[in-house]
Amino acid sequence: VVMDPVGLVKELDGLAKLGVSVTPDNFRISETAHVVFPWHRELDGAREAQKGDNKIGTTKRGIGPTYGDKVARVGFRVLDLVNRERFPAKLRERLDENNALIQSLGGTPLNYDQVLAEYTAAADRLRPFVTNTVVFLHEVTQRAGNILFEGAQGTFLDIDHGTYPFVTSSNTTSGGACTGSGVPPNRMDKVIGVLKAYTTRVGGGHLPTESAEVSDLLHGMGREFGSTTGRARRCGWFEPWPPATPPWSMASMSWPSPTSMVWILSRRCRSAWPTGPTVRRCAISRPTTKCWPGASRCMRPSPVGRPRPRKSPVGKTFR
Repeated sequence: VVMDPVGLVKELDGLAKLGVSVTPDNFRISETAHVVFPWHRELDGAREAQKGDNKIGTTKRGIGPTYGDKVARVGFRVLDLVNRERFPAKLRERLDENNALIQSLGGTPLNYDQVLAEYTAAADRLRPFVTNTVVFLHEVTQRAGNILFEGAQGTFLDIDHGTYPFVTSSNTTSGGACTGSGVPPNRMDKVIGVLKAYTTRVGGGHLPTESAEVSDLLHGMGREFGSTTGRARRCGWFEPWPPATPPWSMASMSWPSPTSMVWILSRRCRSAWPTGPTVRRCAISRPTTKCWPGASRCMRPSPVGRPRPRKSPVGKTFR
């Protein structure tokens, strides 16, 4: 992950007000995680504004530029942040370079003393939580402990396999758990895929079955909002794309290769599906009176609108 230390301290303060105890025993920060700085947010917003109608829909929290610095090998890691001797000089160097870039994009330069004070205070607060998480996780595997990795976002937001350029800046498929944590693939014994009863996304990018009517209908039942920005999620049918290929769901399951799958929000959306003896449902679960273009096959008519059991992409039968 990449981390905003000032924002993280605010979250810890919020948890403390709720009576939640956060200690190094139940919360740890990887010393090699990369750090988000104010210039990352400034650049994120400025570049997004320049794209006009082609904007990606980024959260403008500086995630992309932080990953860009990581790949360019000029980024700050947590171990740089908590080093009292090295941090001020490196901050000065990177801030001068990025201030020039911000000015070229029409932005306002950042103040060195202000950034230094904010991030030094955050570093002092977070220093007890910083550790070598690779060693920690390997110790857990050595004693046969359980580790749960939670993947953020969805398959088609993966930087390599997603709907580029409308993607995030990291690997969101299951393989990212190995590269991000340092735990080897042969230690992973289960991969659980999570499917939603309809398709959503925040920001720009492909969503072929989206329309004002469908989006309002599904959002009215699911009531989903972006966890970072609070924006209402765009909604569309559970779909194939493009029409000549298998459904998105099939492709999104092939890369993570789940050993099992969980289907969510289906009860909440049940009232949206037409029922009756003449209704036919496509293999992709879009309710319709005819096959959805590009579907490889359709279910036989069902008197109660329920499709027959079929095989999932991983060979598990589900209803």
